[in-house]
Amino acid sequence: MRRAALLLLVALLPLAAAAARRSVSETAVPAAKPLDGSEPEGWYLNQTDTFERRSIELTLPDGKTFTLVLPRLLRDNKVFARNFNDTCGLYTLVINDGDVGGPPPHIHLAEDEWFFPTGQGQVRLYHPAPGTWRRYIPGELPGINVPAQQMGSTLLKRGGIFLSPHGTPHFFTRSDSDTRVTNFMAVHHLGMNAKAVVAMGGPQSNNTDQEVMEQSALLGVPLDQAGKFVGNANYTSIRGDVARFDPQLERLQRLFDAGEACFPADGKTPVEFIQPPMDWKNPEADRVDTHLRSSAAGEALLN
Repeated sequence: MRRAALLLLVALLPLAAAAARRSVSETAVPAAKPLDGSEPEGWYLNQTDTFERRSIELTLPDGKTFTLVLPRLLRDNKVFARNFNDTCGLYTLVINDGDVGGPPPHIHLAEDEWFFPTGQGQVRLYHPAPGTWRRYIPGELPGINVPAQQMGSTLLKRGGIFLSPHGTPHFFTRSDSDTRVTNFMAVHHLGMNAKAVVAMGGPQSNNTDQEVMEQSALLGVPLDQAGKFVGNANYTSIRGDVARFDPQLERLQRLFDAGEACFPADGKTPVEFIQPPMDWKNPEADRVDTHLRSSAAGEALLN
């Protein structure tokens, strides 16, 4: 009798373990109210003490759909709605609104980046042309010490998503037919120095094109305001098809779910990793090391 009971217990253990795994999986991603696309700019800034996860249905090129459950969003930062230090070092989530001029051509040497509009308006995304994609590594700058990258562009609207693998030249702007864009999201994994790099360029910066490229490259995201990376100073005029990659939505969902463990209880931005402006001539290597250690700890949550 005891032997039969023991054999039955052993037989049931795998089923119990599987049930436990299903339970964890089902509760890790709670039911979330869908975004309907009509949300105003900065809608998440109106949150009080209840921070809810929202969702968006995405349509893949093969016609299949995927419901992506977004992370909770901070209530005190309109652009950087999640940062590496409130996502366990896993990602940064940037939300773009308004007259989205977008960044110049740039390369995230160690970060994959997802793009997906969740509101109104279309975004034109620039990416390598089909058959020309290659991954650039630190020390390689297209159009500078290796041949310029041939590019194309594609329109991205609500319900679509695009993955740009690390080491890939890319940039974006709003479409010619739209005057404004709302709630266009970009996710950087591992989200290393997005804020610092953003602060380096733009009309508010006194840095030359060369200085911006040099200093942003030291932070792992070389920016090229002159268009040399893509062989075209008028780079927003580029048209033609683009190389496309599997958006790896299950991986993105795992990032969002694991990062929730570090969401601040009050929904406000924790202590910043880098506070621009900083001395671009002497990036703080010790802070970079601290970030990398934080990201390694965050990655362990995915395993």
